[in-house]
Amino acid sequence: MGKTAFTEVVVRSADGKKMKTLISETLAPGTYGLSWDGTDERGNPAVSDVCFVRMLSGRESRSYSATRKLILLR
Repeated sequence: MGKTAFTEVVVRSADGKKMKTLISETLAPGTYGLSWDGTDERGNPAVSDVCFVRMLSGRESRSYSATRKLILLR
């Protein structure tokens, strides 16, 4: 079984600018769900764009990362 690990989930625009941090904390192993309301860090609506959601968890040799593309349409 896994161990607790620092986990970060960030939404970035196609040009790499951070739009919003969804999670940035230490989590225990398990299944989690989250959603994004389409706003930036200040709560303003993000513009229509191709975005990327990236999850990083763990440290160095025992780390996990995944990136998924999404399209935000307004």
